[in-house]
Order: sequence, then C-alpha cells, then structure tokens
Amino acid sequence: MKLKAYHKSLEFLHVGTLPPRAYFIPYTDPADARKGYRDASPLFYSLSGVWDFKFFSSFEDVSEDLCQAGLDNVEHETIDVPRCWQNYTDRGYDSPLYVDQEYPFHFDPPHVADENPCGLYSRHFTRPEGEKLYLNFEGVSSCFYVWVNGRFVGYSQVSHCTSEFDITPFCKEGDNLLTVLVVKWCDGTYLEDQDFFRLNGIFRDVYILCRPEKHLADFYVRQSVSADLKRADICVELTKEGAFDVAWKLLDPKGNEVASGAEPGDTIRITVENPLLWSDETPNLYSLELATPGEYIVSKTGLRRIEIVNGVVLINGAKVKLRGINRHDSHPTLGYATPPEHMLLDLKLLKEANVNAIRTSHYPNDPRFLEYCDKYGFWVVNEADLECHGAGFEYRGNAYQGAWSFERWASAMSDNPDWEESYVDRAARLFERDKNRGCVVMWSLGNESSIGNNHRSMRKYIKNRMPDAIIHYENAYIEFKHKPRNEPFDDISDVESRMYASPEYIEKYFDEHLSDKPFYLCEYVCSSSTGQVYEYWDLVEKYDGFFGAHIWEFTDHAVDIGGGRYTYGGDFGELPNSYISCVDGLVHPDRKPRPGYYDMKKVYQTWHTEYKDGAVTITSRRKFTSLNDLELVWKLECNGKTAASGRETLDILPGESKTFRLFDPAIAYGDAFLTLSFVNRCDSGLISAGFEQGFDQFQISKATPKPLAAAKHRPVLTEGDRYVRVQIGETVYSYDKAYGRLFSIRVNGKEMLASPVGLCIYRPMIYNDRTPFFKTHLWFHAAFQKTFGVETNVEPDGTVTVSAQIGFGAPSAPTLIRGTSIWQFAPDGSAFFRFEGNWRDKVDKLPKIGLEFMMPEGFEYVQYYGHGPIEAYVDRHRSSKVGHYRTTVTDMYEPYVKPQECSSHYGTLWASVYDELGRGLLFAPYGEGSELCFKALHFTNRQIDETAHSWELEPLKETVVSLDYRYNALSGTDRIAAKTPGYYLNEKTLSFGFRIKPVQMGAVDPFEEINR
Repeated sequence: MKLKAYHKSLEFLHVGTLPPRAYFIPYTDPADARKGYRDASPLFYSLSGVWDFKFFSSFEDVSEDLCQAGLDNVEHETIDVPRCWQNYTDRGYDSPLYVDQEYPFHFDPPHVADENPCGLYSRHFTRPEGEKLYLNFEGVSSCFYVWVNGRFVGYSQVSHCTSEFDITPFCKEGDNLLTVLVVKWCDGTYLEDQDFFRLNGIFRDVYILCRPEKHLADFYVRQSVSADLKRADICVELTKEGAFDVAWKLLDPKGNEVASGAEPGDTIRITVENPLLWSDETPNLYSLELATPGEYIVSKTGLRRIEIVNGVVLINGAKVKLRGINRHDSHPTLGYATPPEHMLLDLKLLKEANVNAIRTSHYPNDPRFLEYCDKYGFWVVNEADLECHGAGFEYRGNAYQGAWSFERWASAMSDNPDWEESYVDRAARLFERDKNRGCVVMWSLGNESSIGNNHRSMRKYIKNRMPDAIIHYENAYIEFKHKPRNEPFDDISDVESRMYASPEYIEKYFDEHLSDKPFYLCEYVCSSSTGQVYEYWDLVEKYDGFFGAHIWEFTDHAVDIGGGRYTYGGDFGELPNSYISCVDGLVHPDRKPRPGYYDMKKVYQTWHTEYKDGAVTITSRRKFTSLNDLELVWKLECNGKTAASGRETLDILPGESKTFRLFDPAIAYGDAFLTLSFVNRCDSGLISAGFEQGFDQFQISKATPKPLAAAKHRPVLTEGDRYVRVQIGETVYSYDKAYGRLFSIRVNGKEMLASPVGLCIYRPMIYNDRTPFFKTHLWFHAAFQKTFGVETNVEPDGTVTVSAQIGFGAPSAPTLIRGTSIWQFAPDGSAFFRFEGNWRDKVDKLPKIGLEFMMPEGFEYVQYYGHGPIEAYVDRHRSSKVGHYRTTVTDMYEPYVKPQECSSHYGTLWASVYDELGRGLLFAPYGEGSELCFKALHFTNRQIDETAHSWELEPLKETVVSLDYRYNALSGTDRIAAKTPGYYLNEKTLSFGFRIKPVQMGAVDPFEEINR
C-alpha cells in the first residue's frame, strides 16, 4: 500500500496532533511534583531507549504495509532513542552534512528531492494505566508518521518542537506496537536551513502521559508586576477537558504559602504583595500548585517586569545588560540529543563564565533546558525553529542579481502568503510550549530568513497572546536591503537587532539617533576573534540603550567518529558543505573550554577595578544583588615571589564602589604584579565554593636591568671561510656565514639546536583568515632569507659580534624585508640577537615576525613567566594571568578541531625549554621596546596548516621553538588597530631582539639572569 505523502505538501503541517500547549508533567504525589523529576511520575511513561530500526534510502521505497506491521519479521538493526541516525557513522545509513547557508537539494519550495532517506522505528510497549493516553515527541527531524497497532495515528513536522497525539483509541490492553517513519526532508525543511550539521531521527525524548478522563489540557500563567515593583497580579487561564474544580496553592520561593483556593471555572486570580522578583541574579521562583482529580501539577513561576522605556530595556526597573552567548543543541556522538547532564554541564560552564543570557540559536531547545534557565538564572532569547538563509542563492552570470537575490529571499517564503500558516505554526509552537517560563526575555521570530508579512503574522500571534512580549527579529533592521512594495518593517521587531555590526556603526546608531529602539547584537565576534569583545562591551556599558550582545557561538558542533576524532563539513564527502564554520565555538565538542571562552568570562565580569598607590577601587556592575557572595583574594608577586597577600569581604551594593587599601607600594620591586581574584564564598546553584569567578591584574613595577655577571670565560673566536665558531667556557656557538644563521649551540658536548635559527614571518591560518590579505599571507609561508655579507668583530670586553646584511622574501615577489641581523656572544655565555631593518611599503601587514628553530629530541619541559596558562596574543591576553607556569611541549598544544595558529604566550618575560636533567635554553626579550611571544610545540607551521584534524597530527620528536617579537592581532578589525597601538604589525621600521642563554634549570634564578 502506498503511503500518503503529507510531507510533500504545504496543506498538511500536522495530521492528528493536539493543539500546542504549555510544557508540564502531571504527578500523583505533590512531593514528587514539587521536585520536578519527571521520571518519578507514574503518569509519565517513557518510551526512550532501544528501538528497532531500518534505514531506507528513499521514501519511495517504503510501503504503508511495513509501517503498519513494524519490524518484527524483517531484517533490521537497533538504534538508541533519542539520537540522530547519522551519528552511527559506521553503519552507512546516511552521511552527516554540515552546511551553513545552502540547501542540500535544489531550491524549489515546497518540493524536496525524490531520493529522500527515511528511518522506520518500531517498538513494543505495554499499555500503561490511564483513561487518556497522550503520546509526546519532543523533537524529530524533519517530519514523521505514526502508527499504533497498525492504525495510522497522524503526521507532524517542525523538528525542534513538541508534537502530541491522543492514542487512547488506538491502544489495547497488554502489548502494543508503535511504529514511526521519520523522513529526512519535507516542505518544512525549507524553514530549517540553520547553520548546523543536518541530522535526522528521533532526537528528543518520546513518552506517554497517562491521564484521567477529566484533566487540565493547558494553562497559561499571565503575570503583571506594578511599576513600583510592590505588587504582582497573576491570572491563570485554565483549559480543561471536562468539568471539575482545580484546587490551587501559591508558594513563595522560600516555600511559604502565599494564597490558595479552589476554582470551578477557567480563571485563577492571585495578588502577591511585595513579590520576590526573578532575575538572572535572583532566580526566585514561586510554585503554583494545581490539584485536579488524580493529578498534581506544579508550575515554577518567575515574576518579573520587562518593559521598554525611552529606548531602554528595563527589567524590574533596572537597565539590565544581556551578557550573552548563542547555543546550539549539539552533542558529538548523539547529534541533536541533549541529555539532562549535558545541558546542566553547558549551563555550569556558562554560569562560571559570567554569562547571564542565552539565545537558543536557532530553534527552541529541549523544554527542560528552559526549566533549568528558570532555576539557575539565565535570560533566554527564545527563537522559533525558522531559518531560510539559502533562499536567495542564484546561479552566477544570469539575469538575476549576481549570486544573491534579495527579492527572491523574501518572496520565496517570508513574503509568500502560501507559507503564512507554516510561519505562524512555528511561532505558536514556540510560544505555547514556553509561555510560562519567566526566563524568556525576548521571543525571536527565527533567524536570517529575509523579512515579509509572514513575520508580521508571527508577531501578531505572539502579541495577541502576550501583549507586553518583546519581539526580536534581526532581519527587520533599518537598512535591510529588500523591502517588498517599499513597505517598512520597523513594526515587526521591538529591538533594533544586528549581527556583526561594527563598533563605528553602533556609535553612529546612538550618537545620530538612528532609531528609538533599544540596540541588541544577536551575534558578535566569532571563534578566534574574541579579542574584539572588550571594545564591544565598552559600548554596551557606555549606552543605556545598548541592551546587550550574544557571542557566536558556544560550542564546536562536530561529529565524533570515535575516540574524540572530531569532524566538520566535507569530512563525509557531502556537497555542499561549509567546511570548518561549525567548529567556531568557545568550547571544544567535549566541552573543554577553548581559549576564547576565557575572553568571554573576562569581559562579562560583574565588577570593574582600578588600582592606585597600593589601593584598589571596586565598582559593582550588578543590578540587583551585592557582591558579598564573592571574596577578594589578592596577591602581590615580585619577580615571581609573593611579597604580600590578603583577603577582603566584598559588601558592595549594585552600582556602588568601595576602595581597599592593600599594601604599601614601596614594598614592590623588580617585575611586580598585583593579582585580584574574585572567589565564590559558598556553593550557589551551579557554582562551587572556592571557584574563581574572575580576576584583574596590574603591573606595579618593572625590573631595572643590571650589569652582566662577571665573565668566567673570555669568548674565543675561530673564523674560517664559511663558519664562525665562538667558545665561551664549555659553550660553543657555530654560525654559517653563507646562510647568515646560527646553526649550533653545544653545551658540555650536548647539542641544543636541531635546525638553524632563522627569521619567520608566517603563522598558520586561523578560522577567521578568509580575507584577501591571506592570499598574500600564503606567500609568507615560502619566504626565505638571502645573505649579502657577514662581518665579525671583537669588542674590548671580549664580546664577539657577527652581523649579516640580509633580504627576506617569497618566490616570484620582490624582497619583503631588508636589514641587519646581529648576533652578539657575551662573556657570561649568552647570545644576544638583534634585527634592524625595513619592510616593503606594498605589504600592509605581516602575520608576525620573530625567530624559529628546532631543539633535539628530549627537550620536552617548559617554564615561562608571562601570560598563561591559556594561549595569549596581543589582542587576546587580558583573559590570562601573568605568572610562572610549568608545562610540557606536548601539553602546550591547543587541540583545535582543525589545527590552526595556537599556543603562543604574549608578554613573556622569560621562558625556558629543557630536558629531564634540567639542561636547556633560557629566552627573554632584548633591547628597547622588544617583546617576546613564546611557544614550543612538536609541530611545524606547515604541519599545522596542512593537517585536517588535530587527531591526525604526527608529533615530531624535536621541539619547534618560536620566539616572536610581534603577532598581528588575530581578531582582525582596523578600528582596533587605530585605537590600540601595537595590535597590528604595520610599522615599516623593525627593531627587536632576544636573548638566549644555556642554563641548568633549578640552578639559576631566571629573573636574575634576564635582568642582567
């Protein structure tokens, strides 16, 4: 029998489903209802687990007879529910496909490809007790058909929303058969063109709710908080199946009863005097307990007042700022499935990073996720399951508007009345499910879907249900390029939402008063560009109307093919694909923080500090609570040794400041740093006592160089036609005049170099390197040195100087750099390198410049004093502390999914690489204005650039040491360069140097050595 293809037609969005409703679970015991663990309810019958499964390459290959009969008598496999079938990468069902904007089939809405893969799921269940049985699917991609005992129940779509069916008439006593056919693509797929891996299957929980004949079908907790915040009015709208009384009780956040009663009708009205309001800082939840015949339902209710006044968003009367992140539901082995512990880990990491707001990019998350946000204090920008980013693509070279048609981007769906019902359905399923969640600060109409009257209809639906809701939609911004019929769309979004707007534009928006709306960045920065967050956040704090910003994005969403071998677009041969755009998060797929995570944590700190003369002034940036949950733990270190330390209690009210006198500045000496750690005093929600919530650091003084130590040995120079040999005691330096490079450092017979020391101007590409500059950058990879002449000289104190006139450039290109490379070999055994030169005007920027060389096998151990322990660059170092760190060359590597530039440590005062006996080399910057960015890895730049995945990198036995004077800022905006000198390596005159000295670590004081 041929299946009726509901998924091919806009006429059938849902067949046999119940109307969307608020998420809640009924219980039989009030104590269980208050705890809220749904598995504890006897009315909750879980069908998640192991299902029988059979994969079909096309919907056309599936018969309804098989769907009715199930898989008992045919060859099949088993599959976990919830999980996406493509994540079984060894079974060949289908390939994961990562694409950002494009559709995976040719664009002809609402029609999808003929070869449309499907998965047939089947399982038996024993009929649970209950007069009414409601089958719930919380997430299925992209659409599905349902049969119970061979009878067709219904069809539904909208992947990330709940679909509920009344299966009471389909079930029988004892054993029952449930079969579900999941289809990969449907007409709704055109509205699910989000930036993520395209995966399919039953990816959220499936369960039956066992309910009495008379029950609450839905309820809506409307609330209104007075302007003076002293009164809250609650109106609970009840939707009943049958006639019965609802006994109700409202408990305050401390468990005290506020009011109670019994309601025979459909409305409960409650007034709360002096309510305890909900916010990210004070997640106070009232408990509304509803008792009906045979059921208890508890709704956790956060009371809050959200309004826009004179272009400013006020929450509970305060000018709250959203310190935000965009988060996908993403699991490296389960796909879209997110178990509770996984969601809680994400929220713990975000709370530890001072995040207070989450945008559910770009669809509703698991319904329990919002319950957790209510409980732990996160504002949520709740987004509809809607994106049709690729609708504007065109063939190049035809009569259309190049490769993109703004007209068609709108007219295909967003401004097409044929799609209005589909759009409004997605708004309704978003709103109705989460309407009782206090954490929702804005309702988002989707993402990157052009704009049209269908968005206006979505807004109308939500506003009719919640008149004071704040509606968000980014493509409604002022300058949007396409306005059908010259129609403005400024009525659709209540905030002026932008993504990746420049700081210049934001200042113009406010200074020239371009709009009366609050300004909101729904996406900003990306991956390695997190050095920009500081400038953006200065603007958030500067303008009251700047509501906040959400970083793109929280996690690398990748597919694990086993043992942490993470993959990205193109790894499965898929076409189209968007390559590495999916691994642009702030945490790795396993949730280990990437370095950019700490930039987020730093810029979102809820305080500001200033230092002067041994005292610090701390200003609270909180809106509702004191800083007294934190303790200030401070330490003054001079040349790496603690000179003073202490603790202070932070009883600072919101917006207020307090000054603490910490120490007499006269005690500081050498390289002195004051570190202020803000530590949690006790366990609170997801945060443990003793956890460092953030830090600030100030350099108090710099060391004054001292004369070199008295010479033990006078350098002995031996010069031949090609080689120069300088011996200082048991240390021998060898220099090749033909190539103008130092090629050997031998100490007591131990060779310290495995390759010559040479200039390097290339760094591996990073995720953000997609600019014309990198066409030039690639040439830097092949740059080599030309030596024009070498001179040697012996100074009166015995110091030997070897100077080379050099040029540096790439094949088929003019000389890039000309200058003098100078090596000085001093009586204390040190080698001082200095470069003086200029570089070609036609090149705007260099990726970096410094020295690079290899050390032999066995030089595995590292110490350094500088920014760490995470990698740090000129634009991304404020999130790391200057300190003394011990590590290994192996552990210094940052394992980005796609290897990229990594692991350097900006602002290094000194560093050492040595073997297990402590024998090694000490490095430090040398000369006026010189700096040291240091790293040591078991990989070359070329290895990192040319290897697709970190797990494919083959470590060298040797250690590759990079001593760099400067890096170009990784974040990449010229505005930052203009405001922050030193962020870009664009000075045409180069002057820098380094000191290298053989040492026995543990037998010397590095601070003493480098300051001589």
